[in-house]
Parts: sequence; structure tokens; C-alpha cells
Amino acid sequence: MTSLKRGIKVRSVVGTMMWLGLSIGILLMIGWCIAKMNLPLSRLPTQGYLDTTGGKDYLTMSHLVAAALRTTTRLFIGMGYSILFSLIFGILAARYRSARYVILPIVNLLESVPLLGFLTFTTAWFMGLFPNNVLGVEAVAIFGVFTAQAWNIMLALYQSLRVTPEDLMTVAKQFGCNSWQRFWRLEFLYATPSILWNIVISQSALGLP
Repeated sequence: MTSLKRGIKVRSVVGTMMWLGLSIGILLMIGWCIAKMNLPLSRLPTQGYLDTTGGKDYLTMSHLVAAALRTTTRLFIGMGYSILFSLIFGILAARYRSARYVILPIVNLLESVPLLGFLTFTTAWFMGLFPNNVLGVEAVAIFGVFTAQAWNIMLALYQSLRVTPEDLMTVAKQFGCNSWQRFWRLEFLYATPSILWNIVISQSALGLP
């Protein structure tokens, strides 16, 4: 029995260290990529330069790895904003009828707008927000990621909150859970599979031509 407990404790420590290392690695990656994104716009290659060199300088392994990391960072940042948006407006729509009558029609309308429809009138605004800086272009890409998945995630969370089984809600009340505990320990966990599914579908759709 003692060896079994020791083995469980070791696996728990190893698992915690792995999650900690992964989290630190993601934070370092995001920090490094944000630093690389904050550069003058003149650092980007011109079309004439690419035509002259054939873009060979940007097909090296180091450049490809850096580009992959920056793309992953854009996806993480866009996903973070999408989840934050979903938590705020999904909970408001599920909890308050007056907010529901305003939020749901607007979200359904925005969901029907093609991705390029948002970028046509926001690109100039983002470029003006960060003049002569690569961050303006990066903000456009992150906004594209946000608009591609925020509506799906928000509607998935809203629907899950609305259909949470009443039996589970009754059990939560019997355990004395307050509103925050009921949401975090029951409703959010109940909505997690639907949220993850919509995140996966939305992220994969970003790679479609």
C-alpha cells in the first residue's frame, strides 16, 4: 500500500511538472513572438525583393520555424479573446432575458458575415492603430482568427448553459454551491466538450482556402 501511494504521488508530481513546463514554454513562445511582431513595417520584404531573390531567404528552416511559432501565437491569442468574449456575452445571454434579445440577433448576424467581410473595413483601422509597425498587420490576422470562432464558441456556451440538466442544478444547490461555484464546477464543465469541439472545428476551418 505504501509503494502504491508513493507511485501515485510520483505520477502526480511528474504530471504537475509537465503541465508547468508546458505552460512556461507557451508563455515564453508568446512573449518571444510578440517581441518579434513589434518591429517597423519596413522590416517586411517588399514584393520586388521577393521577385528578385525568389524568396529563398525566407524558406530556410529557421524562418519556417519562426513563422510556425508566430502563427501558433496568433491562434492562441485569437482563441483567448474568443473564449473571453464567449464567457462574457454567453453568460449574459443565458442569464438575462433582456440581454438575450439583443445579443443573440447580433451574434447570429455577425456569424453570417464572411471573414473577408470583416477585414475589408477593419484592416485600415488596425494599420492606423499601429502606424508603420508590424503589429498592425498582426492585429488584422488575430482579429481574423477571433471572428472565425468567437460566434461559434459563444453560441455553444450559451446553448450548454440553457440545457444544463435540472437534476444536476438541484444537486449543486443541495451541496450549497453559490452562483460562481455552480457555474465553475457544474455548468462550465458541462459546456466544455461543446466548447472544445467548436474550437477544434473553427481552428481547422482557418486552414481552408
